[in-house]
Amino acid sequence: YNGSLPQGDRGRKRSKFVLYKKPEPTGVRRSIHYTVNTPQSSQAILDTSQHSISYTLSRNHAVIVEYTSDDQTDMFQSKQHLEKVVDELNAGRPQCPVGLNTLVIPRRLSPNDSSTTQQPYVYLNCGHVQGLHEWGQERESSNRKCPICLELGPVVKLCMGLEPAFYVDSGIPCFAFNPCGHMASEKTVKYWSGIVIPHGTNGAQAVCPFCVTHLCSYPGIMSTRTTTPEGK
Repeated sequence: YNGSLPQGDRGRKRSKFVLYKKPEPTGVRRSIHYTVNTPQSSQAILDTSQHSISYTLSRNHAVIVEYTSDDQTDMFQSKQHLEKVVDELNAGRPQCPVGLNTLVIPRRLSPNDSSTTQQPYVYLNCGHVQGLHEWGQERESSNRKCPICLELGPVVKLCMGLEPAFYVDSGIPCFAFNPCGHMASEKTVKYWSGIVIPHGTNGAQAVCPFCVTHLCSYPGIMSTRTTTPEGK
């Protein structure tokens, strides 16, 4: 099927979208195959351990995704495993050192999370995890002073990144992206912070794979520090 907006009176388009059936299906076309005879040019094509796929976004923009094999990288984590890791972190009962209330790391953020006292927040400059409180709040800015190390900086909600395709190992989620606050394992966060994508007309910048937020200045990641009732 195909569709179009037919011409109306006085050269203006009609508001109804008209569909019509094509005589032959042509929605999927066979890819163009290239044959290279010289060994120097065909070496990359004959390499079975590496291949790339090109996605054309517009007339002047394209994204090339390159796949390489890595025996030390595990890209097949399951969502059930990640949810189990979150449950284990919450079983340790992370605590806010100011309000002394137990924090619960959410699996996903929702608009209603801002009103709960269990939502953890992370200080982006030092990585300390606490609850929502007014201690150290700057009057003329949104920055806050960390009550543990007295470091002044912004605060964001902390949330677990639950897309298993983005994980490169099964490590403990003890790192987070800056400035969005998505948690993941140390190896995963450091891996994606080193992958840059085109940004603007002549630049490139790393992004958080879970929300595509541009990371702050290098390295764009931080180590999270939680407090438990045992003081760990």
